[in-house]
Amino acid sequence: MDANAEAEQTHQQDQLHQQLRQYFKLFQGGQHTKPLTSADIAHLVHSNIVFKDPFQRINGPDALCRLLNHFHQSVTDARFLIEAVFEHPEHDKLHNRHYLVKWRFSGHLDTIGLWEFPGVSEIEQDEEGRITHHTDFWDAGEHFYEKLPFFGRITGWIKAKVANAGKG
Repeated sequence: MDANAEAEQTHQQDQLHQQLRQYFKLFQGGQHTKPLTSADIAHLVHSNIVFKDPFQRINGPDALCRLLNHFHQSVTDARFLIEAVFEHPEHDKLHNRHYLVKWRFSGHLDTIGLWEFPGVSEIEQDEEGRITHHTDFWDAGEHFYEKLPFFGRITGWIKAKVANAGKG
């Protein structure tokens, strides 16, 4: 590969990574003074984006905006600290890039107060840098349900029963 082609490839990769960073900012609290619309995020997400976390699976920019707007109304001081980004060295059949992103979340939720937990996201980005798939992996049982007053007691009781059954 000649120097010009290598420089162009590096420039394109930098642009894709910049779009990925802009996408991550959608999830940060304090960044949004008005509700997000699909027009606001059209340059960052594919028209058929799929987002999945332990609570839901949604499709499309409109649904993603509803989720983000609800999230920012419900969680104050939301922060995702990106600890590492791992890019798969090869692209898939559609030339999409795949990333694993290790992060740590913190924020305040009225029902449980300070809310902190680690997680990993699997993210797919098309050739134009738009996010096509985003799947979050984190333990909602330990980091959400156990913190709720009623569900926490039930979840704790079930965990103790399962742990004790394994000792017998």
